[in-house]
Amino acid sequence: MKLKTLAVLAVILGILTGIGLLMLRAKAPEADGGRLGAPLLARLPVNEVAAITLQGPGERVSLTRLEDGWVVKERSDYPADFSKIANLVKELKAAKIGRAFEASRETMKRLTLLEPDDPEAMPNQKGTRLRLVDDKGRPLADVLLGNTRKPEDERARPDSRYVRLDENETVYLVDAHFAGFDAYAAAWLDNTVVSVPANQVRKIACLSDKGANRDYALARGREDENFKLSGPAVGRPLTTAVVDKLAGALASLRLEDVAPMNLVSKSAPAERPVLEYSLFDGMRYRIYPGPGCQASGKCILRIEVKYSEDVGGDETSGPDDEKTSDRKKGAETRAREAKELNARLIPWLFTVPKWQHDAFVTDADKLVGK
Repeated sequence: MKLKTLAVLAVILGILTGIGLLMLRAKAPEADGGRLGAPLLARLPVNEVAAITLQGPGERVSLTRLEDGWVVKERSDYPADFSKIANLVKELKAAKIGRAFEASRETMKRLTLLEPDDPEAMPNQKGTRLRLVDDKGRPLADVLLGNTRKPEDERARPDSRYVRLDENETVYLVDAHFAGFDAYAAAWLDNTVVSVPANQVRKIACLSDKGANRDYALARGREDENFKLSGPAVGRPLTTAVVDKLAGALASLRLEDVAPMNLVSKSAPAERPVLEYSLFDGMRYRIYPGPGCQASGKCILRIEVKYSEDVGGDETSGPDDEKTSDRKKGAETRAREAKELNARLIPWLFTVPKWQHDAFVTDADKLVGK
């Protein structure tokens, strides 16, 4: 064979080898060539993530980082749960490859790894598309989440999950199961509405929708005292469990969903009944729980906050000097805090769990024994 022919064959062989390497790399994840035990997204620039989109078969949620924090676009930019977002990105970064294989369409159906917008696929064959971009809209990661895999013990929790990268047909089994990262917008809301410990509540006044003859007030002069009832049921013994739930209803008020008031004015609770919680430090929370939960099962309420320097004379006395000093912090500071909190809460109608909604008792008869 002539030298010229050998040279041509060598060039062709080199080209084919290069093409083969490029094809292998195209099927590999972002880093480490798909080696077992290698990170799935080793080069994911965590600090550059500015937006995250999750798209499932019938749901979609868009999370965006603004100057003052992350928000949920589908809920009119209500604050998102930052800790959940951080956990998602952290889990993506840490995920390692346990297995990699080429999958047919039938296998992808079984593993729920078809595209969420695939018109020919059934909902239970479609995965959840997860996209991360930077502040310029440039893609940082594109992952399709499929089924989780349980260990041999069926009673154990899933320990891994099948995923695809971009639109590649290679399937990876990774050592993370990404639990709770669904494409449902309400699941990504910051669900803490307010947090007011029960021992900070000085007075609870109810203006019912049944007229003054059903209004009541619970009040105490010190944090370590029991509440005393005034109103139509005065003189009857209070039911401690009900009163404790009412006093602690703001201690960990959590939402299930939100909607902007300007879009749901017709379904918003009326001005009555209203429960006003007055705190020892002068803060006042007005809760409008409405008459009850809706036929749809949604329990809604709205909240207003204000500050009043008049906290009832001797009722400002506390159990010790340190707590008294804490309660007497600058009125100007507390007024500013109330204004900021009210600005955050008043635009929204909150959906809360039924057990929390039921804690806001507006009927004095439910506070007392028979």
